[in-house]
This record gives sequence, structure tokens and C-alpha cells, in this order.
Amino acid sequence: LRDEWPAREYGSGLFPKDLLREAIPAGDMHTEEERRLLYVALTRARDRLIVTTHGGPAAKKEPSPFVEELLAGAGDEVRKVDRVGERTAGEPAPPSDPLAELRRIMPIPTAREGRLTLRLQAVELLGLIEGTSATDPETAAARAFLASELAALGEAMAEGTDSARARGLDPLSLRAVALDTGAGANLLDVLPLPSSFSYSQFDTYERCPLQYAFGHVYRIPSSRTVAAFSFGTSAHAAFEAFTRDRRERLARGEAPPDRDDLERIFRAEWPAGKLGDQTTEETYQRRVGTLLDNFYDGELKGLGEALHEELPFALTIAPDDGSPAFVIGGVIDRIDRLPDGGIEVVDYKTGRIQSQKDVTESLQLSIYALACRDRLGLGTPERVTYYFTEAATRRSTTRSEDQLDLARQDLAARAARIRSGDFAADPAPGKCWRCDYAPMCPARAR
Repeated sequence: LRDEWPAREYGSGLFPKDLLREAIPAGDMHTEEERRLLYVALTRARDRLIVTTHGGPAAKKEPSPFVEELLAGAGDEVRKVDRVGERTAGEPAPPSDPLAELRRIMPIPTAREGRLTLRLQAVELLGLIEGTSATDPETAAARAFLASELAALGEAMAEGTDSARARGLDPLSLRAVALDTGAGANLLDVLPLPSSFSYSQFDTYERCPLQYAFGHVYRIPSSRTVAAFSFGTSAHAAFEAFTRDRRERLARGEAPPDRDDLERIFRAEWPAGKLGDQTTEETYQRRVGTLLDNFYDGELKGLGEALHEELPFALTIAPDDGSPAFVIGGVIDRIDRLPDGGIEVVDYKTGRIQSQKDVTESLQLSIYALACRDRLGLGTPERVTYYFTEAATRRSTTRSEDQLDLARQDLAARAARIRSGDFAADPAPGKCWRCDYAPMCPARAR
């Protein structure tokens, strides 16, 4: 606290009158407001409070009057330390080293020691998780609670990554704790990998195994809202509601819904406040007209009859090597009955059109076809289709029985690799800039 606080701004101070919420007090308004601000700052300390100031013969500035107020009436709980120390008359003051003096009265943790609390908490949690009994009926609930605490700790670690990098350290992560301390050696045994997967999880793992681990093993939540995802989700919901309404009206012999009905349904699903700033929302608003026109025209020209919309499935796969079975869950946007009696699986896509090669090799479409054949009792689809709604473009492919059998084996191999704990990062600029966990990832591409 030097003589800059309270501020000496010739009556203006730090607090313009127009910004004060309360009536302007009598006397030195600015000093009173700054005294209140200092009080708030001082009362945030939990264990120890250190206040530094200037003073003494060699000081270029006088101490703040707030210092004397703090010392007035103080007891043994306040200790005043002269960092300059004793020296003979006329002897020049030694070079000041405030940090060294501060270490003398209260040692400051080193950059690595500053993370000790988080490390100890992580080790303790991992130890508690490892110590739970597999046969105790309360184990599942206990592990779930400890895992949630571990996820919260992971978030706290993530918040300190920028500070760590500024001091030349790798960010602290649960993986770093495990490698550094030996704790968590059996992490994959006590925090078992999911017994169920989805296409999006397989896709995330294929993109970057460490990104998958952050979200699905360490269970660190992602809070970033992606505008494209929100827009696509709203479009899916509107298309589902429209096709279901159309099917039900036709079944009752009523006139089908029209373009205005589609617009109304879509507007009811509009993700207000989830598309970012006003400019971004306006950009998406301009896409709506073309999106709905193309979808509506495609529905009128379509040859198939919608059988199901948003049909959920849970496909069980038992690996041939005897390892535990796992479940792949998902929701098929739409299943149509074709004029020849076959079925077509349709997945809506907003955004850019994929190449025919990408569609032909799509793992997602293979999973949907497998679900139709092996779980939903609909048989092997005659075709599987990505419907790029904004471009009014359908790209279809087929899946033979042999292809589906190979896809089943491929999914078992992917699940086995995940269950092995192979979470090596695969950084690349095109991946990392879109990753929610990039700030806490020591391997991110810069």
C-alpha cells in the first residue's frame, strides 16, 4: 500500500460519481469508497494476509494512510516487518529483495509446489477409488461420487493451465499426477471404461484418443456451446416433428402439413441464445429459408414413406475373443419404406456436403445398418443415406451382409483399443483449435 492508495486524482478518484449506485456520501467520498474496497480485498484471505508498503528514510513514497489504520489497535496477530533491516547511520540501503524477505516470513511455494494441494487431492481420490471393494453393494455409488469429485478436480486443474505454462511448466492433469506419483496405476480398473459407446464416441477417439479420455474416462465436462451443433440439433428436431405430423395426418386422411407449418415448427425449435453473438445468429438466420425450402421440396418428391423418426437402438456386440460384450447406442433420424418394400436409413446433415467416398466408408451408416439388421428386426437396409438438407442433396450407399459382419469386427477392435487405455494424443492444428480440452492438453498443437 503506497501513497497511490487511496488515489490522489484531485477530487476525481477511482469512482466517478455517475457510476455510484448509492447516494454520494458527505466528506471524502473517494477515500471512503477505496477503504471499503480495501476491506473487501483484505477479508478474502483465509489463512494469512501479507500487506506490503513503502516507508522509511530511503523510501521515495510515503506509506498509505490505510497502513496506520490497519496497525491502530492491532494485537499480536499483526506482525510488522522492516524488510530493509538494521544498518549503521549513513550506510546506503542494500538492494531491496521483497521476494526474499517475503520468503523469510512466509515461504512462498515454488511453481511446482504451488500445485501440491491439487496433486495431494488427486492422489487421495485415486487412492480412495482403488480402495473400494468390488464386492461391496455400495461400491458403485461410492465410485460414482469419487469419480465426480475427480472430474471437479480435473476442472480445477484445467483452470491453472495458462498460469502453469507462463511459468514454464506442463499443465497439471490427472494423467500427470498418475505418472508423477505412481497413484492411479490401476485407474482403468477402478474407473472402468464405459460398457457402452456411441458413434460420436468412436469418432472422437479416432480424431484424438486423449480428447476421448478427457471427456469419457476422466469425465471432465465440456461447457463450450458450439453454434453449428445447436443449429443442427434444432433442424433435426423440426424435421422429425414435421415428418411425424405429415405421416399421421395422411394416415387419418387429412391434408398434409405445408411449408408454413414447417416454418412454424422450426421456429419453435430455434436455439435462441445458443448461437453465440448477434452476428453469428443472424448468419444462421439467413440459412433458414433455403434449408426449409429444400427440405420441404424434398419431402414432396420423396418416394419413400416414413416409418420411424428418431428411432433409438441399443446394439449389443460380443467380441469373438471372449472379452466382455459392449453396447452401442444411438438414434436413427429416419427410416423409410421404399416402393419395392425395402427400407432406407436416412441421417440428416446440416453443413457441408461430404464426398461419395466418405459416405461409402461411413462408420455411422454401418452402425445404423447393423442396428436395423441385428437389433431392430428390420433386416439389412436396401440403402443408407446422408441427406444434406441445406443443399437438398442425398448421397446413398449400400451395405452387404459381409460388409456388416466386417463392420461388427471393426467395432469390436475399436472398443478393445479404447479399453486397453491407449490414450496417446494425436495433435494437429485442424483438430486442436476445435477441441474443448485444448487449454489443459500438454500435447496440443500450437
